[in-house]
Amino acid sequence: LKERSNQYGFSNPNKSYPLTKKLRCQICGANFVRRTNKGNTIWSCSNHEKGKEKCAAKRFREEDIYNSFIRMFNKIFSYNRSILKGTLKQLEYIIDNKKRNNSIIKEQNKSLIELLDKKMMLEQLRNKGYVKDEMYYAQIKAIENSIKACKAEKVQMLETQMEETYHYVRKLTETVLMYGKKMVSFDSEMYDKIVKQANVSPDGTIEFELIGGMKFKERI
Repeated sequence: LKERSNQYGFSNPNKSYPLTKKLRCQICGANFVRRTNKGNTIWSCSNHEKGKEKCAAKRFREEDIYNSFIRMFNKIFSYNRSILKGTLKQLEYIIDNKKRNNSIIKEQNKSLIELLDKKMMLEQLRNKGYVKDEMYYAQIKAIENSIKACKAEKVQMLETQMEETYHYVRKLTETVLMYGKKMVSFDSEMYDKIVKQANVSPDGTIEFELIGGMKFKERI
């Protein structure tokens, strides 16, 4: 087995590497697999490894892929104000504008205000002795249940794809800024934190898809 491994460049299939299941062939969609041969480490499309007729993807050196990630990371770190923070501001504007112009949300806000006013008025009447405790507690419970239901429905409606994107872009921004410096050597932990998937083209272009859906291309 050791001789075959040295001859054909097979790596331990059970061992996981930073790029494992995160490097995909743009031709056939299969994952890239790691191979070592005579001290060289390369990544190749798993279908290509089964036969060139199955996929014509090329092989790429691991070091070159790592360097592509380092260049991409250093760009978004250096220009985080325009790339990351700028994207966050745009998302905030879109989400706020959507909320303001949503007629259903407006109606819910109106209903919520009316319920809160009714609750306040009931408390004032009770304090003045116009409403008995039994009636007060019965009505206040009904109002609070309505307020709770209104808030729950509102929260559910606002949990949109846009807000989910905003959450992950903010997380991406915080992670990059917490790193606090340009990357000199490949950081597998950072790669795992911010990269969802990397797609490799036949021409040697790699597209990193980061958390939040942001995509950046580099040459391998």
